[in-house]
Amino acid sequence: TNPNDFKVWDFGYGVAGAEKLEGPYKFHPHRITSEGLQLEDVSAFTMEGRVYLLSRDIRGSLGSRGGGLLWKSKSGLRFDSKDTVRAFEDLAAYLGRQKLAAAKVYRGDKDGHLERPQLLFTGDGRIYMYVATGINTSPGHGSATHEFRVRMTGNGRTE
Repeated sequence: TNPNDFKVWDFGYGVAGAEKLEGPYKFHPHRITSEGLQLEDVSAFTMEGRVYLLSRDIRGSLGSRGGGLLWKSKSGLRFDSKDTVRAFEDLAAYLGRQKLAAAKVYRGDKDGHLERPQLLFTGDGRIYMYVATGINTSPGHGSATHEFRVRMTGNGRTE
């Protein structure tokens, strides 16, 4: 196995914590995400006493490579694969392949994988997800950002 081959890497996350923002930081001794579910571009948030990670599903562990995962934990120090669900799909799932047929691809593919998910929680309870993609339907522009309204269901899934 070639260690420089991106396709064989096992992508996971660890964590470090500190009493103050300035540190000093201490690394948690173990990986916090399950092996086997490949992720990148993680953002973290808390809701209703739980810690969540929102990530890109880099290898299509629970669907296509173009979407993402929602990880759930009680402690924030262990995110088990059994508590992880599909959170979002690629751009084609929302806009349709026909709308993307003439789009310019700057990176990725015509289905428009979504990456770097970030959430905005508003004061009135609405949640918006912002994601980047390497495909753009507007001529003369590079990569694009898309905004989606998110609804969390009772079981921790997103709509």
